[in-house]
Amino acid sequence: MADFFVVFACGILGLMAHGATTRPWLEWLLRIIIGFTFVVECLIAVGGAIDFGHNPWQSGISMGMAVATGIGLFEVGRKFYSRLFTLLESVFSGQWYVALANKLPYSNAIANSQVFLPKSIPHMVGLFLYISTFAMLLASVDPEGMKMPGMPIPLPVPIDQLFSYNGLGLVILAFCGCGILVRRKFMEVVKR
Repeated sequence: MADFFVVFACGILGLMAHGATTRPWLEWLLRIIIGFTFVVECLIAVGGAIDFGHNPWQSGISMGMAVATGIGLFEVGRKFYSRLFTLLESVFSGQWYVALANKLPYSNAIANSQVFLPKSIPHMVGLFLYISTFAMLLASVDPEGMKMPGMPIPLPVPIDQLFSYNGLGLVILAFCGCGILVRRKFMEVVKR
């Protein structure tokens, strides 16, 4: 049931991000929420670093999450993320190799494919949600035994499992991330 509340909260933040494109007060509310989360992450990371009996894996994840969230709070940090994500996308999509094969400058290969817009509030919130959920996934892994968390799907599927990250939760998050009924109509979201 906890997964459902996480999916629900992430969906609400995604819809708020799209609403913030026309309502400045929502943008500031989102910045306050992310800033507050950053402060909590810093406190958890510092607490983990001070408590030597604490799990170093968990402490490292807390520190990494705090740093990644802190970088995303500022536009200069989001510009860094934009360049990094665009570079990674050009490598994995093959644009970089095509540019090399055709002896084109690398800047031409990636000029038209900016995958993360630093000034976009929905992109900022999406980055925050990605960092947070990725850190939660990493925190559930046992690095010593490399035991991934078990995710068996019982049959019949209980309703809370259906709306978790493993079920329809990802579909719901995708619809909210596209701004369903806030920025885009239903069929626009389906096409996207």
